[in-house]
Amino acid sequence: MKAVIAFACLLAASAAADVCYNEVSMECGRATSSLALPSCNAVYGNFGRQGNVANEMQAYANLHLRRSYEFLLSSAYYNNYQTNRPGFSKLFRKLADDSWAKTVEIIKHVTKR
Repeated sequence: MKAVIAFACLLAASAAADVCYNEVSMECGRATSSLALPSCNAVYGNFGRQGNVANEMQAYANLHLRRSYEFLLSSAYYNNYQTNRPGFSKLFRKLADDSWAKTVEIIKHVTKR
C-alpha cells in the first residue's frame, strides 16, 4: 500500500513538472518576445504559501540590512577621536560587510523565485 501511495505521489509530481516544462518549451520555441507562462511562476512553485515564505524572507533580508547599518554605526562610534578603538571599529566594519553580503544573497535568492 505504501508503495502505491509513493508511486502515485511521484507520478503526480512528474506530471506537474511536465506541465511547466511543456509550457516553457512551447514559449521558447516561438519567435515572440513575450514570455507569458501562467503555470510557471512563484505561486505555482508554492513560494507564497505555507506560512507565507515570501514575506518571511523579506523580513529576514530587512533584518540583515538593519543589522548592517547598526554595525556601521558602531564602527563609526569606535573610530572617532574620543573613543579611538580601531580594533573594535575594524571588527564592526567586517560584521557590517558580512551582513550586507548576506542581505544581497537573500535578495538574489528571493528574486530568483
